[in-house]
Amino acid sequence: MPSATTTREDPVEVVSDYHTFQVEYVDPATMRKVLVTLYTLPADAKGNIPVASSDRDLDAVVASAEKEMLRQRIKPEMKDLAMPDAPRFRCLQTIMNEKVVHQVCSTLFKGRVLEIQPVTTVNDKAYASAMQRGEEWAVKLGKIMSNAVK
Repeated sequence: MPSATTTREDPVEVVSDYHTFQVEYVDPATMRKVLVTLYTLPADAKGNIPVASSDRDLDAVVASAEKEMLRQRIKPEMKDLAMPDAPRFRCLQTIMNEKVVHQVCSTLFKGRVLEIQPVTTVNDKAYASAMQRGEEWAVKLGKIMSNAVK
């Protein structure tokens, strides 16, 4: 356990200007990492923070992420994840450099956007199973968040 004098970087980042909470979750059993971000939609012209509540809001978030990926010459595939007792996620996923499965899964959660990014490296080109594991992580964390606030 780190002492009070440790200079280790804090794994939780809060950016108050953008109303963002970000944490890196590490599964203790597999050491697999997942970046979890919870944020509000941008403020309107009057400075009001809108509540993220409709499919249109989710579509705009995913379109923005897709635009940024395309700007970086990354062509993602879009996939909807719908499981019982879990929020519906919309995911962008791609394979980079034949080694990294990159996924960004977004859903709406309590008026905010919940974004889950599993980090998966692949040595054996088993992309389909790596994508499935990432999707399972998104759904699992979505269920945990949903059940925590009931």
